[in-house]
Amino acid sequence: MKKQTMIISCVLVGMLGLGAYCRYYNAGIKSEGDEKGKSQISYPLAVNTAGSLVQPQSSQQQEPPPPLPPPPTSETPMVRQLPPKPPHTLTGMTSEVVKEIEQFLPDGAHLFAYPVSNANVAVAMLQADLDSDGKEEFIVVYTEQKSLSKERVPLTLGILENKGKILKLRASIELVGSLFFNTHVEGIGVPFAVLDVIGDHHPEILVVSGEGASVGGWLQLFAFDGNSIKEITHFGGHFFSVRRKGNGTPVRITARWNGEKTSRMYEWNGQAFEQVSK
Repeated sequence: MKKQTMIISCVLVGMLGLGAYCRYYNAGIKSEGDEKGKSQISYPLAVNTAGSLVQPQSSQQQEPPPPLPPPPTSETPMVRQLPPKPPHTLTGMTSEVVKEIEQFLPDGAHLFAYPVSNANVAVAMLQADLDSDGKEEFIVVYTEQKSLSKERVPLTLGILENKGKILKLRASIELVGSLFFNTHVEGIGVPFAVLDVIGDHHPEILVVSGEGASVGGWLQLFAFDGNSIKEITHFGGHFFSVRRKGNGTPVRITARWNGEKTSRMYEWNGQAFEQVSK
């Protein structure tokens, strides 16, 4: 009886062990299947701001680098620097001589320089014996501009008397306008000259000045008597000519504005210039 009981107990223990083994084995198979199933599931899709579906990137995936800037094209505007304008060259005298003469002008005054070509300027200074005393005077045109103001300043005609090593401003008079008229006078070719105008064998001073080519200029004639400058006459216009009939004779002056069809002609009558034709 005891022997039969032991056999039944062994059979029961074996059956319990076999059942536990089967449960453990099935649980392992199910777990492996779940892992295989998970590996086959793709990442869920997301929706972008435009409303379309996008595939999210893996956390290990790097973002592409930003694109390089495009190379310059022929349409890209190029900045072109203009070459600086060459400085004007002083003709007729040196800058040292100019400074030496300017020290005898009023304080802050400078000799007036005017263009004679695209690259050259000349200083308005001449020498002549105006009063027949045997000594030459310096005839100059200067400005008394004391600052760097862009406003035009009047021109002044001055006579410097030669006193050996020094010069003395003997007389002065203000001119019309603030610059020399930019057209040469036919017959003499310059806007500033000393010549015998009335045929008395004494030189007079001729200056053509104004405010610019558009408004025209004034041809002015002056005489110096040793003490003061006196205006002989003046003419207005855009075009002037000064011609002499012969040696030792007065000049004939013509003037014309842009709107005039013919020039006005003036001759010296012994006392003044009078208009003889138009």
